[in-house]
Amino acid sequence: MQAAVLKILLDVAKRAGMYVLKAILSELFIKEFIIYTLQALSNKTSNTVDDKMVKTLKKAMGMHDYTDSEEISSESPIKTGE
Repeated sequence: MQAAVLKILLDVAKRAGMYVLKAILSELFIKEFIIYTLQALSNKTSNTVDDKMVKTLKKAMGMHDYTDSEEISSESPIKTGE
């Protein structure tokens, strides 16, 4: 009896693990991971060539670049009561 329950629990754990693994290794996740890694590395340098490259890659992949000042609104949507 215990062996059957253990086998069922292991089967459920395998299926859940495969689901999580598939979600983590999705194409979108990998794209975002690579872009944000490149962006972190380019932020450590003083030249602008790599910054332009990351921006171009983001645009080519259809990712938004929220670091541009024209895309970020300076007004907060949250009212502070001031």
